[in-house]
Amino acid sequence: MLIALIIALSLFIVFAVTTFFLTRKNIVMKVGDKEFKITCFASKLMVYINDTLVASDEMPQLIHGEEYNVKYKEEEFVVKCKSNKYGSVLRVEVYQNGKLLADNGKQLKEKSGK
Repeated sequence: MLIALIIALSLFIVFAVTTFFLTRKNIVMKVGDKEFKITCFASKLMVYINDTLVASDEMPQLIHGEEYNVKYKEEEFVVKCKSNKYGSVLRVEVYQNGKLLADNGKQLKEKSGK
């Protein structure tokens, strides 16, 4: 019984650590003279512009997509984040005045209708 408990606990720890490292993301993009840094760490998403925190969110719904309106030195940007259903791929797009300025190049599979 003790051996089964140790095996079950070990499997849970391996699952938790693996999930933690798969969902941890750090994305850095240059947009003109600004550096956008998006970090997703332990269910907390933070958006930085030139090392200044401009947006933060707890438990974001990245599978459905999140949109953040951020302001930095009189300029407004829209940062869109979306992940795949496993959380292993994060797509980030930066818009200004409805125009796409940059993305991180990640592609998500489109949902196919059944």
